[in-house]
Amino acid sequence: MTKAIIFDFDGTLADTLNLCIEAFRRATEPITGRPLTDAQTVACFGPSEEGTFRTFVPQAYRKAMDDYLFWYERLHDRWPAPFEGIPELLARLRDRGVRLALVTGKSPRCCAVSLRKYGLEEYFPLTESVAPDSASKAPNIRCVLQRFGVRGDEALYVGDTAGDVLNAREAGVETLSALWGSVTDRPAVEAARPRALFERVEELERYLFESVLRPEPAEKAEAGQKFGI
Repeated sequence: MTKAIIFDFDGTLADTLNLCIEAFRRATEPITGRPLTDAQTVACFGPSEEGTFRTFVPQAYRKAMDDYLFWYERLHDRWPAPFEGIPELLARLRDRGVRLALVTGKSPRCCAVSLRKYGLEEYFPLTESVAPDSASKAPNIRCVLQRFGVRGDEALYVGDTAGDVLNAREAGVETLSALWGSVTDRPAVEAARPRALFERVEELERYLFESVLRPEPAEKAEAGQKFGI
């Protein structure tokens, strides 16, 4: 029985990649003196933001991180909403009694900004950010399992990358892959073999409530009437 669902943030709850790209540029270009293309910027991503800046501008990573946080919050309203259907899905899961957590590569401060801007704070009493010197979410997922007191087979991870699938598997958790983001690499995600893939939030919601979560008594009764039981 699934007792907990752990979510990724960027590309899963909201299409925030372009926000991250723009904030990264504004933080680093004054230091490096050279512009970056979208592809060059994305190629820098992997570890947490702090870890990325330590690698990309080691001589000024603290300033870059501070400037990134400034621009991340200042520019956030250009990307004003999470993916359609996400708040409703989270509310329905919470009301069903499913434990919800967030494991993300975002820094705690950036994560807090986005949760507040999108009105999603109430759904995630537990958030975990990847360590600055690591690109793996596996330790964070294990931490969530421990704090919730659930086994790996009692939880699911929802993310949008092949790395999410591999990290969750390392932690003993299966992944439901979100393909609704604008930059999802579907072939790579498919090759990682998640438990299931979804192109729309509503498809994930239907799968969770029809195939994963145990029906409530009222739903069982309704089903019984429908099939003459």
